[in-house]
Amino acid sequence: MKTLDLNPQSIDSRCLTCAGAGTIDLGILDPETLDPRNPNGVEEPDPCPDCGGSGKRNYLAEAFRIAAGQSSLVCERPHLIAIVNHCRDLTSAALILPEVV
Repeated sequence: MKTLDLNPQSIDSRCLTCAGAGTIDLGILDPETLDPRNPNGVEEPDPCPDCGGSGKRNYLAEAFRIAAGQSSLVCERPHLIAIVNHCRDLTSAALILPEVV
């Protein structure tokens, strides 16, 4: 089967949480919780929890959040393509498994 193209040129695939940066800066500096090894309070930014630092949207994860009611995003074509491709991969893997007796 042909895999559907998830990233056509017309779709902006930058992560919505980090705007494609791959990292998020919480921007909260509490003087009481500053690390003594880093007294100026400048910390390395954390990797984005949604894209894992890649800066690209994870349509499959977004689709699962939408289906679970944990996201206010509207389901779009890339979400459906990601689900279809995931189901195809899962089915192919299941058909290749040897029969256990």
